[in-house]
Amino acid sequence: MARVNDQPITEEQFRQQLIIHEGARMLLQMIDAQLITQAAAQTGTTITENELNLKLQQAIARIGSERDFEDELKRENRTKTRSGRNCGPRRC
Repeated sequence: MARVNDQPITEEQFRQQLIIHEGARMLLQMIDAQLITQAAAQTGTTITENELNLKLQQAIARIGSERDFEDELKRENRTKTRSGRNCGPRRC
């Protein structure tokens, strides 16, 4: 995968470091999303656009500002985009 002077860095070493540093957080996010999706499907639960926008506004308020919220999303490699639309606190 890479070589530093005469020392190789293998793809396996890279993957291990990636998992150590980012993997646990990403795995937990994936598990949470699956659990929420499965529970909603089992109970027939749906969420309206208004409810979703309210939760988005609450999340932004908890973090402090829309800019801080955007920065946090970037750090987590996430976006506010749903269904091809960019959703923010005043639009969706």
